[in-house]
Amino acid sequence: MKFDNERSLRVTLVALFCFALLFSISLTMLTLVSIRSKLPTAEAKGFDPGYIISDADFKNYNSLTTSAISAFIKEKGKVCSVNNAPSKERDQVICLKDYRQNTRTYEKDSYCKKYTGASNESVATIIHKVSVACTTNPEVLIIMLQKEMGLVTDPYAEKWQYVHAMGFGCPDSAACDSTYNGLQNQVYHAARQFKVYEANKTSYNFHGGMWADIKYNPKSSCGTQRVYIKNQATAGLYNYTPYVPNQAALNAGYDKGDSCSSYGNRNFYNYWRDWFHSSSGCGVLTEFCDVPNNYKFIDEINWASSKGITTGVTAIDFKPSNSVNREQMAKFLYRMSNGKVVLTKPTPKFTDLTGSKTEINWLARTGITTGLTSTKYNPKGVVTREQMALFLYRLAGNPSLSDSRLKYWKNKLKDIKKTGSSQNAICWLAEVGVTTGVTASTFAPKVVLSRGQMVAFLYRFVRIFPQLSRVTIK
Repeated sequence: MKFDNERSLRVTLVALFCFALLFSISLTMLTLVSIRSKLPTAEAKGFDPGYIISDADFKNYNSLTTSAISAFIKEKGKVCSVNNAPSKERDQVICLKDYRQNTRTYEKDSYCKKYTGASNESVATIIHKVSVACTTNPEVLIIMLQKEMGLVTDPYAEKWQYVHAMGFGCPDSAACDSTYNGLQNQVYHAARQFKVYEANKTSYNFHGGMWADIKYNPKSSCGTQRVYIKNQATAGLYNYTPYVPNQAALNAGYDKGDSCSSYGNRNFYNYWRDWFHSSSGCGVLTEFCDVPNNYKFIDEINWASSKGITTGVTAIDFKPSNSVNREQMAKFLYRMSNGKVVLTKPTPKFTDLTGSKTEINWLARTGITTGLTSTKYNPKGVVTREQMALFLYRLAGNPSLSDSRLKYWKNKLKDIKKTGSSQNAICWLAEVGVTTGVTASTFAPKVVLSRGQMVAFLYRFVRIFPQLSRVTIK
C-alpha cells in the first residue's frame, strides 16, 4: 500500500506525535510503520498475553555485539534513502543506519551502570552500551525503536522521529516530556525504566505473578481482558504500554484491527518472533535457522556459506555443534584450496569411497592425507582437533618452527605432549594464529572437531594464507 496524500498524512502524524491526543505513540505510529515500511500482515500466532517474552531473554544483554547490531540495522534499513522522501522533506531525512550523535555520560545509579559518553557514536554503539549498562537485550531495544517510531524499516526516517524514538516520557493524556528528547536519551531511559519497574514492583500497575484487567485501548468503552501476568518482563511491557491487543489486532498481524485495537505489545511480540526468535523462518543475521544471533562463529559461518565452502547440512540448518567427518573435511578443503596446491602424489587406491571421490582423491594427491591405510580413507570417521591441525599444516607445506618456538608452545599447551607427529602441527597453528587453544594452556587435541570450529579455523587460515585459497575473506 502507498500513501495517497503522503504529505498531509505525515503532518497529521507529527501533530498527533507532538500533542499525544488520546492515543499512545505506539497507536499513532501504526500507520507510518505499516504503510511506509510495507510490513507483513500474517496474524500474530502464538501470542500469550501473560507471557510475551521471558525474563532471561529480556535481560540477555550479550545477545548481539555492536557489529551484529549494526549489520542488522543496515540489513533491515537497506531501502532507506533520502530519495524516497517527497522533495520538500528530504532535508529532514536521516536513516537509522546513518544516524550518529555526540552522547552524554550517565553516571551509575541503582538501576544501571555508568554509560560514558563519546563523540559521534552510531546507533549500534548506543544500543550496545545501553544494553550493557542496563542489562537489557539489544534485540528488545531495536524492537522498541521499530514499534514506537518505525525507525528500523522506515524508507525515509526523519529527524522528528528521533526526538521521542522509544516513546519514553509520552503519556496518553499529556504532551511528551522534553526532558527525555533525543535518541540516546530515549534509549537509555527506556531501558532504565524497565529496571525501575523490576526494582519497585508494587509501585506500578503490573508485576509478575498477578491477575490484571488490562484495557484493549485507551477508550474505556472498549473493555478489558483478564490476564494472568506470568513474569516481570511481560509486566514491564504492560507498564510501558498498558494495553493488550484484542482479537482483531491479532488477526491483522502488523496491520490495523478495529476501533478498539491496540498494537504496541502485539507488534513487540511480532517483531520478537519474526526478527529474532522465529521457529520457522530464518535470515536475521544468518541464512541458517539453527545458528543463534549471538553464536561466537556466526561471522565465520556466514563467510564459509557465502564462499561456497559449506552449503549447510540442509538448506536451512548448519548444525554448528555437529562433528566433522573425514569426508566433510575433504569437501571443505577442496572447495577452499582446489587449484592453489600442487598435486604431487599419485591417485590413491581407496576402496571405501562411495561419494566425494573427487575431493578425497584431491586431498590425497596434495599430500594432505595419506588415508588410514593405502586402501582405506574412512570417510565417515570423525576428525579430531589434532587431525585438523595436521591437515592444515600439510596444506601449508609442512612449515618449520625454530626450536625455541617449538619449545615455547610445547610448554604452553600442556596437553599436547603425547600427540606424536601432530605436535609440531599444533605448535605451528598456535604460532601463526590459526588457533588460540581451548584455554590459554590447552588445545584439547583428542576432542572431536565441531562444524562451527572447523569454519573458524578455515577463516583464520585464509586470512593468514590467502595465497593458499581460491576464496578471499571479503
